[in-house]
Amino acid sequence: LHLHGQMGYPGAISQTDGTKVAWLGCPHGDKYSHIGKEGIPTKLFLVSGDARKIIHHVHGSHPGGRNDLTAAHYDEFMQSVHKGRRYANHTFELYTGNGLEKSLHRGLYFVTDNGFHRWRVTQFPSKVSIEKWLLRWSKRLESLRKPGTECIYGIMKKRIRMLALPISFRDTYKVDNLFRFACSLHNRLQRHYGLDKIGQFDSDWALANHSRDDELIAAQQRGLGLPHIVNDAALGNITEAEFQPSWASFRTSLVTHFRVQWEQKQIFWPKTAAECRPGYRTDVHVRRHGDGTEDEERGDNGDGDE
Repeated sequence: LHLHGQMGYPGAISQTDGTKVAWLGCPHGDKYSHIGKEGIPTKLFLVSGDARKIIHHVHGSHPGGRNDLTAAHYDEFMQSVHKGRRYANHTFELYTGNGLEKSLHRGLYFVTDNGFHRWRVTQFPSKVSIEKWLLRWSKRLESLRKPGTECIYGIMKKRIRMLALPISFRDTYKVDNLFRFACSLHNRLQRHYGLDKIGQFDSDWALANHSRDDELIAAQQRGLGLPHIVNDAALGNITEAEFQPSWASFRTSLVTHFRVQWEQKQIFWPKTAAECRPGYRTDVHVRRHGDGTEDEERGDNGDGDE
C-alpha cells in the first residue's frame, strides 16, 4: 500500500488482469469454448500482482473464450474484497480539492483495465475524456497496472520456457498446476534477487517525470483495443458491465487526490530493477556447453519497467 501511495494511488491493493496461456493439448470437443480473439485454444487466469512484480493471487483457469467480466465473478480474492469480507475496515486518506485537508476512505481497491465491472473496488484508466486530470490520472494508472500484470507474464515466459510455447498437456489440472507452479517460482526468484523489497528505501524512488504525459495521452486516444469476438451466449459470458454508483464518486476522489499530489510534486516512481538492485540482470543468460565451458548470451532486458 505504501508503494502505491507514493505513486499517487493510495488504497490500491493489487493490479488484476486476465492472462491467457496457449493450450496446444486442448481436447477437440472443448476448442469452441477455449478459442477467443487470439484464434487458438487458450486458458484464462486472473492474476493479481503489484509494481514490484510480486504475484498476490492467481484464479482459474477458465476457458479462453470467457471474458474478464464473467471471470471476475469467480475470483475469490476479488469477490472477497468486493463483498466486504476482506479489507473492508482498512482506511486510507485522500486529499480534498483544496489540497490542505484529507478525507478518510474505507476499503481497498484493485487496479484493472476497462474490461472489468464498474465496481468501487475495480478502478481502471479512462482512454477517452475531455477532463485533463482524469486523463493524466489514467495515463499514470496504466503505467502502474502493466508491471503488476502484463510485465509479470512477459518475465515468466523468459524465465520458464514451457510458458513461452503452447502447453501440450491434455489434462486441464496439469495446465493449472504448471501455471501456479510458475507463479510460485517467479515469486521466489523475485525475493531471491531482493526485488520484493523495492520501494522500502529512499534510493529506490525517483520524482515522476511528467514532461511527456500529455503527448503520450494524445497518442493513446488514437488507439483502440481488439473486440472480444466469441459466442458469448454459448459460453455464458456476461456482456454488460455492472455499475455501482460509488464507482464514479470514488474515482473522482482518487483523481482529485492525484491532482493535488501532482501539483505538490509528491508523486514518485520506483526505479527499474537494474537501478534499484545493480547486481540483478535479466538480459544475461549463461549457456553451458558439453565440454564444460560457459559463455553469456545477452537478450532484451526483461524487467518490464518503463
